[in-house]
Amino acid sequence: MDLRVIAPLRRGFDNYVRVIAPLRRGFDNWPELLVRMAVQRIRPRPSDLEFITRSGPRLVCPNTVAARAGVLEVFGLDTYGLFSSSWLAECRPSRVLDIGAHVGSFTLAVSSQLPDAFCVAYEASPSTFDYLLYNVRRNGGMERVEVVSAAVTSRDGEV
Repeated sequence: MDLRVIAPLRRGFDNYVRVIAPLRRGFDNWPELLVRMAVQRIRPRPSDLEFITRSGPRLVCPNTVAARAGVLEVFGLDTYGLFSSSWLAECRPSRVLDIGAHVGSFTLAVSSQLPDAFCVAYEASPSTFDYLLYNVRRNGGMERVEVVSAAVTSRDGEV
């Protein structure tokens, strides 16, 4: 077979595995997300995406690759095994720290899986912290989640 035919097929499959499969697996609104992500590549402009997860939480983040990555990692790829393995149920931690909480993906995923746990989420970036606070508030987590606008380091001072 001609390699000029195979290469686009391979790229299409790689894109499916990398982006579309996790979107379908983790989000109820995956078709809308896919379209908005594609449009962002063609006509870059500031916009936000709302992710409606299959496990309950709804998150908003900027429509950029870096911002979307954490949401896809937690809910689409289940990188930490929060939805596909039994370690979390067996461990049943009462307190969870999320250091570098970004927009709140891990915090909200853990909160949805462990309704009795208390989470403390740290985020150093002021603009990202605004998304974290917004997402925790809109998911009703303020009584079980403390959000802290600070970096966590081994030294005192500014980062």
